[in-house]
Amino acid sequence: MNRSIAYLLGLPLGLALALTAGCGGSSGGTSDGAEGVSTEEDTGVGVDTDNPTTGAKLDLQGEMDLPEGEPIGCEKIDFLFVIDSSGSMADNQANLIASFPGLVAAMMDNVAADDWHVMVVDSDGQWGGTDCANACMTLNACPGAPEFDCDTPPPTLCDISLGGGVIAPMGQAASNQDCALASDSRYVQAGEPDLLSAFSCVAKVGVDGSDTERPMGAMVRALGPELGEPGGCNQGFVRDDAILVVTIITDEPDEHSVGEPGDWFDAVVAAKGGQPEAVVVLGLLPDGDLAMPLCGVESVPAPRMSAFLQLFENNSRASICEPDYSPFFLESVSVISEACDNFVPIG
Repeated sequence: MNRSIAYLLGLPLGLALALTAGCGGSSGGTSDGAEGVSTEEDTGVGVDTDNPTTGAKLDLQGEMDLPEGEPIGCEKIDFLFVIDSSGSMADNQANLIASFPGLVAAMMDNVAADDWHVMVVDSDGQWGGTDCANACMTLNACPGAPEFDCDTPPPTLCDISLGGGVIAPMGQAASNQDCALASDSRYVQAGEPDLLSAFSCVAKVGVDGSDTERPMGAMVRALGPELGEPGGCNQGFVRDDAILVVTIITDEPDEHSVGEPGDWFDAVVAAKGGQPEAVVVLGLLPDGDLAMPLCGVESVPAPRMSAFLQLFENNSRASICEPDYSPFFLESVSVISEACDNFVPIG
């Protein structure tokens, strides 16, 4: 395992090796997306659900059909997480944060890239701390989020820009703190001393966002030239010599973003210099159009987002109602690995 990734995780190399020892195609369990991954032996590696940065949520000894042997291919990956911040998403955000360590561990064991950017954007362009700030003016506290500091400064322009990287989530069910990333950027970079803690902070975007969710619009703007140019909110996030992995997490179909799936595809491919093969798109989406929906009476189709995913050769999708996102992310590692192996940097 690469020592630089062990450092990125904020773990001693020995512990990081223990986390990844079970990843790969040599063990003998089976996978079931709804029930989790079965295992043949317990390694003792798990996650404390009250503190998801302590370890992998899923026992990684289960069999996953992942590449074996010496990893080859790209050296850099840019991860963009587009997270719905509307009122029904608290449990889904917690599920994502708890599942992230398993994704990181599997990536370390199966993908050569050891230089990551990780950016989170939410599904609207508003600041989640508005209600709390208003409550502080009359009550000197925020009843809906008592951890909100009434001395929190007002938002910057990037905090209220659709597609701007989130670094200080505020409001109900949010981190309610400046995540204090090691770099001056609005995304995690390779020098971050504790990747898991940093992601847990920025990904807890809260539930005070608008109910007119625009995840696809947020994705397009996050990757576009306006925010990516020198001086822009997301300057430097997309790199020519990295593959791009976009993960969209929402429990509603996107009925409000401007454009159609082909327009969104063109925008993402343009951000990658005309290389669709350098993009992986993952979706945890409403499941009303899947053969076996898990969301029950709340199942609704997501035709536009589904069509967008299918335009990319490298894609994977699961239901937002999966009780555990870890199996989905572990299975997605093989898609990421293949894109990484086949990547040819521009120039």
